[in-house]
Formats: sequence, structure tokens, C-alpha cells
Amino acid sequence: MLEALKALSTFFVENSLQTQRNLRGDIERRSLAVNEEFVSIFKEMCTVSATNLGTAYMATFMVNSLYMMKTTLALFEVTDRCLEMLQFQIEAHLDTLINKQASYVLTRVGLSYIYNTVQQHKPEQGSSANLPNLESVALKAAMAQFDRYLSAPDHLLMPQLNFLLSATVKEQIVKQSTELVCRACEEVHAAVMNPVNAYKDPESILHRTPEQVKTLLS
Repeated sequence: MLEALKALSTFFVENSLQTQRNLRGDIERRSLAVNEEFVSIFKEMCTVSATNLGTAYMATFMVNSLYMMKTTLALFEVTDRCLEMLQFQIEAHLDTLINKQASYVLTRVGLSYIYNTVQQHKPEQGSSANLPNLESVALKAAMAQFDRYLSAPDHLLMPQLNFLLSATVKEQIVKQSTELVCRACEEVHAAVMNPVNAYKDPESILHRTPEQVKTLLS
């Protein structure tokens, strides 16, 4: 108690009506400064602790740590700015997990290389149907694997997602990564259906439209 009074005396030097009115604001500003410094140090410690982890594991660790800090600080007053800082950091790591999950799915179903090639292919390079791993047989094989994914999408989740503390955060990652997968399928579909790429009977290669894929994954 004595120490608290001593600390108070350093900025409450005059007992006037005006200083009494300003006291709450001064305390709130000092409390905010302490909270922000604590959050900064906590984030730095978490980053150091996760240095040797792989990208997805590091992002998962950081999301969990920052999420716990955010839920704890939310119980106190004068923490809005700190909560915003934490949310910004959480979202940065969520972006990593969203992209990793989408890449995980595309790789497992054999569409990662196909999608990347489609993205890099230019019209002046000629028909993509003649490119390695983009011929009809390879595309049909990949789409067969993709169909199995469509029948049970929950079976293709990164193991790191099972360590997330928040079910809501996990749902967000799955939802947004699925949107990326749908976008990739849409680009592949457009390339196969494009007459310039000279695929014979493209409907037999991709028998689902992008809209049907979105419906199945929604």
C-alpha cells in the first residue's frame, strides 16, 4: 500500500479539484503503456520460443499464445488498443495457416503443380494440353483424387490445425483456405475449357463446374 502511494505521488503532486479530475485519465494512460509494453515483450518471447519450429507449427503456436493473451486482457479495462495489436498479429499468422492449408489440400490431390503451371502459362507459349503433367490423362487422375477430397474434405486437414485452442479460429482457417482451393479450381477449369489450350472433350476431364465445387465444399 505504501509503495502504491509513493508511486501515485510521482504524478499526483497537487490535491486540487482539477488534478482529481485528471487522475483517472493519468492512471488509464499509464495502465495502457504498461499493457502495451507487456504485450510487446510477450510477443517477442513467443517468437523466440517458436524460432526452431516449422512454418505451420510456428504459426499455430503464435496464434494460440496470442489468442490466450487476448482473451485474458479482454477481462480488463483500458485494453482496447492492446487487443487491436494482438488481433493484428493473430491475423498475420492466420494468413500463414490459411495459405498452408490450401497448399496442403492442392498438393495432396495432385493439383498443386497443375495450378502453378496454369498460373504461369502464357498464351504465346501455345496449348497447355501439350505441357508435361497438363495432358488430359494427368488432369483426369488429379480430378479423381479431387473428387475423393470433395466427398470427405475434413480428411485433408493439416495436423497442426488440431492443436489450435479456438474452434472458431480453426473454422475460420478451414473456411478461408477452402475458398482459396475453390479459386484454384476455378482457374484450372477456365484453362481447360479455353479452346486455345486445345483440350479434346474438356467436359470429360473436368466434370464438375466451379459452382458445383463451391456447393459441395460449402
